Amino acid sequence: MLSGKPAEKSEQQKKKREKSRKIERIREKNRYILKKYQKAIDNRCKSLYNNNCCAEVQFGKSIFKK
Repeated sequence: MLSGKPAEKSEQQKKKREKSRKIERIREKNRYILKKYQKAIDNRCKSLYNNNCCAEVQFGKSIFKK
């Protein structure tokens, strides 16, 4: 019975590590996307509002609508 417990524990640790790796990959992808779009938002904002734009305020309104 004792021999089964360490195997279960290592299996659980393996699952936790895999889950944390997946989460970290998703976060990394989100950081990349955010950085990419933040630059686009800033540029679009600057052109629309003569460099006097706050991207957070304008984000939901008309930035991505054509």
